[in-house]
Amino acid sequence: MCAAPYVWDQFRASHGSYPVCTAVVTTGTMHDPQCTSGTEIWPLGANTLSQCTRAIGTISGVGQAKTEERCRPPLSTVRARRFS
Repeated sequence: MCAAPYVWDQFRASHGSYPVCTAVVTTGTMHDPQCTSGTEIWPLGANTLSQCTRAIGTISGVGQAKTEERCRPPLSTVRARRFS
């Protein structure tokens, strides 16, 4: 465990109000964007199981981060793995 404070804790301690946003993204479409001035936020979810998706998060005026794109394997592949 690291003894030093996390970078996020340092940012929160030195900034007043700042909007934090998150969303689920498919090719060219943003689903369920959510924003708050709190310290933690989660998207409500999106009906995107059949699509490749990624999550994005932003702190207004600071930056943006995103996950790698994730794709669900075809259902036939999942069944073959489960029962073979």
